[in-house]
Amino acid sequence: MDDLLSTTIDIIHKPFGSSRTIKREDSTGNTKRLSKTLRINQVPVYVTSLNGGTQINIRCCPLKVLQGHNVFGTNQVKKLGHKLIVMVLKELGINATQDQLCAWKVGEFQIDEIHLTHRFPVSGFGLRRVLAHIHRYSSKYLRPSFIDKGIGVTLKAPHLEWIFYDKYIEFVDKRKKEQKYLKVVAGDNAERTGKLLQRSASKSIRAELKLSKEYLKDNVLDRGKHWTVGKAIEVFTLELNRLCLGQIPSLPEMPMLYKQIVDPKLRSIVILWANGEDLSNHYGRTSLQKYRKAIRDEHGFDVLKDQPVLKPASINLLDIFDSTNMLTGFPKWVQKFPELAFR
Repeated sequence: MDDLLSTTIDIIHKPFGSSRTIKREDSTGNTKRLSKTLRINQVPVYVTSLNGGTQINIRCCPLKVLQGHNVFGTNQVKKLGHKLIVMVLKELGINATQDQLCAWKVGEFQIDEIHLTHRFPVSGFGLRRVLAHIHRYSSKYLRPSFIDKGIGVTLKAPHLEWIFYDKYIEFVDKRKKEQKYLKVVAGDNAERTGKLLQRSASKSIRAELKLSKEYLKDNVLDRGKHWTVGKAIEVFTLELNRLCLGQIPSLPEMPMLYKQIVDPKLRSIVILWANGEDLSNHYGRTSLQKYRKAIRDEHGFDVLKDQPVLKPASINLLDIFDSTNMLTGFPKWVQKFPELAFR
């Protein structure tokens, strides 16, 4: 589902909001931005007037605005973006032409950042145990670290970031104001539906993929029209597979790994790595970086930053985060509360 959307639209308007100056360290000049925070259904929506009143950036969690929560939701980026744009312009008192509305409806708007989120069942393992395995058995190249607030782990790659965490803890945390958003949409059913949402959130681990502006531009995904439901799932599963979760080999597994490596040069490097050798004593910097990348891309570990683990992991993370295990769609109980499922 689309958990966060930052989009920019072209529309002439009177500049609004408080002035904010961004000072660059490289002395290439400063940028002045006008921004304000709207409250739509009590959810904060951050809007910025850009380029002398010719563009507007909108950034928020569209699902919280439209259905009062983001425990589950839709991958229909174009519909979410169009609906959000219309609601924001109404709040700002800015009128759009019919041509503009039609263009936004088919996805003619810029996407600067997007977060894609899916849930995976963890029954039988325990969520905290799975998170500990992600932290311990992920390559140091991904800089695994525990999040400061809540229960979760972050992994970072160029132009993207992953967060694996407990949505239930976040949903019941009063500081997050999740119940406040839900009450606006659910009304008198807020308490009852809140318990149902808690139950849905408690049965799974949440995997959130944050894609930067650079990633979107490099992969021709920086326009709303490029995003279909299938594309959202495709990008999510592609990047999830690239993580090679839990793939750092253990010492008992090394002989089997050697047999799997066809290239003799790569096999030699892995053998040296497994035996604790300093690879810089055997290869030049350029060659080592080339082989390092090849091994990382194919096997998911970094011969310069990682070390073989002593024994195999007791949990196979690839089994948990298999795309066939993703909890897609909406739970059956939501049929009684259609306002909680933007379709």
